[in-house]
Amino acid sequence: IGLPSAFNYLSEVSFYITITLLVGTMGVVALSAHQIVYSLTALVVGTLGIGMGSASSIFLGQDRGRNSYHLLGIHTHIAYTILILLIGCLSILFYIFPTFFIEIYSQDPQTIKLAVSILMIGIFFQFFDAANALGVVLLRGMEITRRPFLHTIIAFWGIGFALSYILGIFQHRGPAGIWTGMTVAAIIGSVLQYVHLQYTLRTLQAIKS
Repeated sequence: IGLPSAFNYLSEVSFYITITLLVGTMGVVALSAHQIVYSLTALVVGTLGIGMGSASSIFLGQDRGRNSYHLLGIHTHIAYTILILLIGCLSILFYIFPTFFIEIYSQDPQTIKLAVSILMIGIFFQFFDAANALGVVLLRGMEITRRPFLHTIIAFWGIGFALSYILGIFQHRGPAGIWTGMTVAAIIGSVLQYVHLQYTLRTLQAIKS
């Protein structure tokens, strides 16, 4: 259980480090804007996605310990619903007041302008990346770690990195292209985790019914 979980974390961290190195080839302004937006979205994903997953996995563990398998789906649904509502509220704030949040990190006009445009993509990225993180943690709470790791490799390295490189480097779309690839990776990852989570819940409920 622990080893695939560790590799899953390592693969995600190394993915974002590699992405940052790619953006670094585009200049100081691009790198600064990228780091600002990533700091904002990582804060949301870390506190809400992982935090919500950790709290919810406790309920799932209690449900399994009590053989209350009918509650697994309910608690999972509640976790995703709360996550959607909270990130939705933060996304609205980011959309309405992007400059306010970005100016916390930088006062450079060029950096602010580029960061605002990236943040518009980052709004979608943070939603799906948080959903992906929630799915990974919930599956880990049910002692499933190998499949989430495989999903991460496919979504982020197999598809996301390739798409980011093509859009950002080959097609010269800059950080926006990079973030588009990251967002697609997060979308695919979150869908894969959610589908496997629902499959696991149905299987457990069928076995125990």
